[in-house]
Amino acid sequence: MHHAARRKLLIAAGAVLAPPLAWAQLGKERPARIVILHSAAVFRAALVKRPAELGYVDGKNVQVDVQIDTQMPDPLARVPAAAAEAVRRGVDIIVAGGGEALVNAVRAGAPTTPLVMIFIDFDPVASGVVKSLARPGGNMTGVYSQNIILAGKRLELLKEAIPATRRVAVLFEAATRGQLEGAQQAAGAAKLILLPQEMRGSAYDLRSTLREAVKQGADSVLVLSWAELYPHRADVARALIELRLPSAGNTVFARSGLLLGYGSNFEAMWAQAASHVARILRGQKAGELPIEQVDSFERIVNLATARELGIAIPDAVQRTADLIR
Repeated sequence: MHHAARRKLLIAAGAVLAPPLAWAQLGKERPARIVILHSAAVFRAALVKRPAELGYVDGKNVQVDVQIDTQMPDPLARVPAAAAEAVRRGVDIIVAGGGEALVNAVRAGAPTTPLVMIFIDFDPVASGVVKSLARPGGNMTGVYSQNIILAGKRLELLKEAIPATRRVAVLFEAATRGQLEGAQQAAGAAKLILLPQEMRGSAYDLRSTLREAVKQGADSVLVLSWAELYPHRADVARALIELRLPSAGNTVFARSGLLLGYGSNFEAMWAQAASHVARILRGQKAGELPIEQVDSFERIVNLATARELGIAIPDAVQRTADLIR
């Protein structure tokens, strides 16, 4: 088993360029300031480790602050004001993990900030957020988690673990239409019928949506990844179990109760993003640093959920996955 044990998905963001102080002097005349607006402790630790290896030590010549908890009501709405406040306080680098809406929210509050972004639920090139992965331009760099492709991989895992699967409800929202298209492409090869169920607004009526999916004949559920659903992950998992529906989603949701998970190792992804932070601290421009694609993935089978559902997961699937017992 991997050591990537219990993780939480998060969103993170922070703020802007230093005052006229040169980058090379940061950490000497004053600590370099990084603000995390949405975070969990495990990701904060991953973020500060790599810069520390290069001599930027949190609490000494680097200061890393957390301002917004993802459990707050509508945390995304708080980002522009929090980013603008960070600008006023002279913060040097943004670190953000989430979707296109989060990128826009950070830029609204801190439009000229060096931004290290972890793209969770959209394609930054196709959306026009950056020019290319190799040379993003502007003030942004980061790590791209390829969720559009991963949606199809999760669907394949669902079929592999439960061969009888035929009709799959897909929980999605407007920002995840790219992921939905990825799942639809994979569905054809797996001979599955998808039943898209769009979630609207911030107050998700999970059980009503899922009951409608059951009426449509759904025998399982694929949960797409978007940041605003994160605080509801345990409710999603419990509702699926109550309706006796096997499910697949990202690894964080699987650790919160979904039956199956496939995707990026989020802790490793944040450590990967930390290398960009370190390069910016050493004087490189964010927009000149290539956006890296994630190369660390994991499969998860939640055996505790399987027992509740009365489902036997094939040994071949279990041998290739991290098991939650």
